[in-house]
Amino acid sequence: LKGSSGTDASGKRWTVRGAAVGETVSAWPGRKGTARIIETLQHPVERVEPVCAIFGVCGGCQLQRMSIQQQRLEKYDVGTRSIGETTHVTCHAMAGTSNAYQYRNKLELSFGPRVYVAEADKNNPEIVREGSFLGFHPRGWYSRIVPVQNCQIATDPINRVIDVINQFAPSPPWDN
Repeated sequence: LKGSSGTDASGKRWTVRGAAVGETVSAWPGRKGTARIIETLQHPVERVEPVCAIFGVCGGCQLQRMSIQQQRLEKYDVGTRSIGETTHVTCHAMAGTSNAYQYRNKLELSFGPRVYVAEADKNNPEIVREGSFLGFHPRGWYSRIVPVQNCQIATDPINRVIDVINQFAPSPPWDN
């Protein structure tokens, strides 16, 4: 498959979360026309290496492998496709910070008693799997948490709040 969505050899269309536009990937088919990246076969010319340690594991930031300019173009394309050919609506180019990081002043974090463990770490006995975790839900797993100490796209004040909450280590209210 090529890019964040594409067709396979039989002509079926798949959406591959986390694949950058222009990237060719081998993917494992899932439900409802979605697929999971197994391996990246060819990187796009303008590929950017994400600075986030949990990129691809947490449920957000799907476009970090692209430059900020390419991210804006893709978001613009999604917007124009979603409104269709409506004649009374005009889509304007996206504006924003020149920095692809430390711009977001809102995050949706969750508490949970169980951590998400990536496939590569399933047999690692050093990973604490149960306790009290603050973080993001991995894509498709609302019963697990990807713990976060610092979010690369969040502003410094948001990261300070994350730090304070982590220091208190509150338990999820439904698990007490």
